[in-house]
Order: sequence, then C-alpha cells, then structure tokens
Amino acid sequence: MLLVAHAGCFLLLLGSAIAFTGPARPDGAQDRPALLVNRSQSSYELSKATLYEVVLEQRELATRGLAPRTLGETRWHLRFERGASSGYAKCGDGLARVVLSLVQILPSAKNLQSTNKEEIDAWNTFMTNLKRHEERHDSIVVTTAANVLDALSRSPVSRSEAECVRILTAEISERNAVYDSVTGNGRSEGAVVVLPRPPRR
Repeated sequence: MLLVAHAGCFLLLLGSAIAFTGPARPDGAQDRPALLVNRSQSSYELSKATLYEVVLEQRELATRGLAPRTLGETRWHLRFERGASSGYAKCGDGLARVVLSLVQILPSAKNLQSTNKEEIDAWNTFMTNLKRHEERHDSIVVTTAANVLDALSRSPVSRSEAECVRILTAEISERNAVYDSVTGNGRSEGAVVVLPRPPRR
C-alpha cells in the first residue's frame, strides 16, 4: 500500500539520506536535476496476544487515525529546494533540486510471542512479505522520480515549479497504483493477513 502524505503524529522516525545526480556533461553541468532522497522508518505497536485479536486491533487503530489503513504503508512527499548549485534543476524560476521524503510504516506485535508457534510463523512470514512489498513501493517512487526529472530537464518546454510537482506526483502515483492493482495491494505476494478464526473460549 502506498500513500502520498506527510508523516503522521504516530511515527517514530530514523532517517538517512541518499543523493542522486546525473552524469556530468562535457561543459561540467549535470545531465539531470539533483534528487535528494530522505528515508525513514516507523512502527506502531499492536499489543494483543492472538493473530485474530491483532488484526482487529489494527483495524480499530486505523479508524482512529493511529495506524495506517492497511497493516503496512509507504508514505512519500516531495518538495523543491532552492539553491545555486550547478547540479540543481531549472524548473520554475531559478535553480532547485527535488527533496523526496519516504516513510515506511510497519506494525510491531511483540506479544504474539505468547501464542502458538503456528501463529508466530504465519506472522513472521507475513512481515517478511510486507517489508518486501513496501520496499518495492520505495523503489518505484525513487526510480520514477529520477526518470521523470531526467525527462523534464531534457524537455525544451519551460514549466513552473508547481507544474513540475504535479507531473512528478501524477506519474509516481500512477506507477504505484498499477503495482498495487497487479498485486492486489500485496495479497498475491503474501503481504496481507486474512482474518483468522476467533480463538476458542
């Protein structure tokens, strides 16, 4: 699942930054606009002891805005940063680079350690698949942003900063929507937990 948004109040962030710039042309200018990628991770706690209760707890937290709508989520946001570097982009008035921020949000269910081994194994397998699914969203966002910026920098058409943001946002959103459609929001990759039967009383 992917969402275009700022990080919510329930996020605990640990960040890193990776800069992407194009190869230098003979005149010393950059061949594509600069792209700075900031990545962070976040978790939210699910406290119940059975898989059935964990799934219901996540749904209840989501309705209150305290957890993502799905168990995992990748949120992203982009902005232009003004500067005078030769590696920056000519998009709008003056030079700028794009700062792309991504937050990967995943659940934590430590109390499942007290349940049966079958449920623990099912949860661990799900988490592995969910992380892989969200990492794919991350890759799509960054790769698409770099490719679109490259195309914009080579285009003879002059565009405003707002138009560049609109084009970037639309293309990134479309590529991720296709990925979620093909995988059923991760269902075909095992990145969705099917609500199990309630525990016996």
